[in-house]
Amino acid sequence: MRADRIWSSFKDLPLLGRLFASTVAGVCLFGSIASIAAIGAPAAAQPPPSINGNCNNFGNHNTNCNTFNFGPQKLQFTDALGAVLLAKLPKENGINILAVGSPSDWNVGQQIYDFLKSNGYQVSIQRAGVLAPPPDGPLVWNTQNSVLTVAPSAR
Repeated sequence: MRADRIWSSFKDLPLLGRLFASTVAGVCLFGSIASIAAIGAPAAAQPPPSINGNCNNFGNHNTNCNTFNFGPQKLQFTDALGAVLLAKLPKENGINILAVGSPSDWNVGQQIYDFLKSNGYQVSIQRAGVLAPPPDGPLVWNTQNSVLTVAPSAR
């Protein structure tokens, strides 16, 4: 179909039909531009995968051989995290730590508790398997009631 035929058939439509056809064409054009722009957008950075297992070429039948863990990893207590906690948490008030999750998550909460206590903070700790609503992230500081929620698996 030639362009002049398309335009002439478009001009023959009633006003409401032309408005509808123009709207549909605009939406299609916008959708095409948006999808092309999305293709060129960079992907979010993810941590490198962690590889577990004692694998070798001899086939030792290790059950955890070739286990790849992709995506965000659990929060771990590090010296850098300790420095941030010392800089951000007030020392004059007591701090209540609420460790949420599995026993391995509680261990991270216990490490933070031990670290803050050794640095002169008044600290108490409680443990919970789940919290509703779930925490917003792995570390959440509530200034109103001085509660530091430690949920290493939360995202």
